[in-house]
Amino acid sequence: MTGQSDPWIWEQVAHLLRHTERLQRRFLQAATLQESLHLNGRVSWAPPVNIVEKNDSVWVIFAVPGVPAGQVELRLEGGDLIITGQRPLSDCCADGALQVLEIPFGRFERRLRLPVNQSFAIGETRQERGLVFIQLRKL
Repeated sequence: MTGQSDPWIWEQVAHLLRHTERLQRRFLQAATLQESLHLNGRVSWAPPVNIVEKNDSVWVIFAVPGVPAGQVELRLEGGDLIITGQRPLSDCCADGALQVLEIPFGRFERRLRLPVNQSFAIGETRQERGLVFIQLRKL
């Protein structure tokens, strides 16, 4: 063995690592495109959330880009705030072959446990720039 590395082997290692990462991303997807669209009402993804507490309220901000305003529902249930909805698949992609799925489609749901020592009522709500803003007024 010479003390120098063969550049060919490192190219092969880099190629295998890239290939492994692609396979891992595909494997870790929650559902394929068709499965996420046809889950018979089951949830296929959950939107990310930010929560900001103020003196008289709590603001909850959900990221749901591409979801039409009519496809988002909010409700207080017991001690939980629940947001549900549907992100439709764009018409341009409906009959294509799935190559990469990083943007989830289909039904979504997110449940947030609210503090047990505080009662809330839904106040102002609005949807803009792909975000849903929910004001929970402290009672």
